[in-house]
Amino acid sequence: YTGDINMSPTRVMNIADTSEWADTVILEATYGGDNDIHPPLSESESRLIDVIAETAKDGGRVVIPVFAIGRAQNILMTLKDACERGKIQCPIYMDGMLKRINDIYDDYPEWMNESMYALFKEGNPFESPFFSSVDNRKRILNQSEPSVVVTTAGMMSGGPVLSYLSHWAKDPKTTFALVGYQVEGTLGRMLIDGQRHVTVDDKPLDVSARIEHITFSAHADHDGLLTFVDSLPKPPENIFLNHGEGESLESMARALGDKAIIAEPLKVYTLKESRSGFVPIEPSLTEEPLHLVITTPRDEIIKTYMIRMIQTARQTVRIAGYVDTAIANEMIAALRRGVEVKIIYRHLTRPSNREAYNLLFENGAKIRENRDMHARIVISDNRYAFISSADLTRDSFYDHYEAGFLAKEDDVVRKTVSFYDKVWGESYVP
Repeated sequence: YTGDINMSPTRVMNIADTSEWADTVILEATYGGDNDIHPPLSESESRLIDVIAETAKDGGRVVIPVFAIGRAQNILMTLKDACERGKIQCPIYMDGMLKRINDIYDDYPEWMNESMYALFKEGNPFESPFFSSVDNRKRILNQSEPSVVVTTAGMMSGGPVLSYLSHWAKDPKTTFALVGYQVEGTLGRMLIDGQRHVTVDDKPLDVSARIEHITFSAHADHDGLLTFVDSLPKPPENIFLNHGEGESLESMARALGDKAIIAEPLKVYTLKESRSGFVPIEPSLTEEPLHLVITTPRDEIIKTYMIRMIQTARQTVRIAGYVDTAIANEMIAALRRGVEVKIIYRHLTRPSNREAYNLLFENGAKIRENRDMHARIVISDNRYAFISSADLTRDSFYDHYEAGFLAKEDDVVRKTVSFYDKVWGESYVP
């Protein structure tokens, strides 16, 4: 299942990965129409910056409704670049869910492109001094000087953007720059289709503000969708099309040929029983009694092993070493399914360690501190023991060369558990 895919790089993400093969693909077709061709991203970015400059010159304000995940971050990075080049010189405010979502991006820099990864090593770029989070919306609404507000929701179907529209709709100096797909029937779609008499919160509203629609799509266009299918290692046997309006689905089906199926709601499709790709629920981490694991920066090998050990644990996970929030969500998921999670920190002086400690402790993890404990250990039940140089931190996962041994041999695992439990008994509660 592709979800929303893009075959053109953005400021935040690389293009969709086409390295995996599947005999059946569920393909989005949002822009599957024959004439659905996106302009180059550089053109859209230039147009947005020009609109902001024109509006600011006239003493107006620009509101950019965005989807909180994906679109918001690309727009923010576009604005940050423009500020650094002196193209934007007015305040930029972030409202709605953006701060919370941007913090999640901070947890997964490895999923982004190389440029973003490098920026996150220096700090969260969405916390740039060019941006200010809105903590008093009424104050912003009452301001008259030029500014930019980036806020949810992207289709103007709800969220803080409705407050800005209600207050600024009658101001011809204000611009609402819509940068996302607008579904039929949404307020955003009505505005870009030319309606200027709308209803907001059950009240009629006349719109005199300038409305601009600038394409910044997270979806591949017609040619991009065909490129995605052509780039797969083997042609799929079935391609189910979804997430598109009627003509888009039909156009893409014609372009893909006999293998394309327009998925019908509530209809059950039976696929071949012999299809490949099933992953056992609890895969074996290694067939060897003692397995050498070596990792280089960003290849995520040790991270993957540690996650699988936590995910497959049924009773107890024992951890020794520094822990930040890099895979804390996996530990919380284990706690919620009844697995005991025990962690020995060497110390908790780092802010990132303290943040993870607070989060894990609140969710029921048992945590102790021992400044003499220098070994890095992860033990999954009494089945696997991983002894290595790696902490459970972003530094170890993404910046360092690390090495260690994964043991499944009973005697080695038993001795490691015994060693851990002895140190646990000598450790103290922070």
